Amino acid sequence: MLEPTIPCDHPRGPELAALRAELQQHWCAETSFWPDDWTPDRPSFGQCAVTAMIVHDRFGGEMLRTVNERVLHYWNLVDDIDVDLTRDQFDSWAPEDEIVAVDPDYVRTSGPTIRRSP
Repeated sequence: MLEPTIPCDHPRGPELAALRAELQQHWCAETSFWPDDWTPDRPSFGQCAVTAMIVHDRFGGEMLRTVNERVLHYWNLVDDIDVDLTRDQFDSWAPEDEIVAVDPDYVRTSGPTIRRSP
């Protein structure tokens, strides 16, 4: 299993690490895009879209998307540095599709975010 991507030399590293720790306390099957496949040993599984939106809202930058291990995955580019608080849901990192920047509003109005709206 991979580690979350929070570069130790990132100027906002401590804030990002604190956010990751806070989010992890709340991750569960009910917050996962794939609740039936979620397990406590991989708490970030299925949490990438919402997590990337939270990182974007707090730190700005860009939201990125690709396919990895046959799963659509979202993460961030903050201060021109990759930040992926949910990369540890994967065993390896070998993007199978083009890495593209996505509009956060698109993510907010698609897939899991619509299903989970009140």
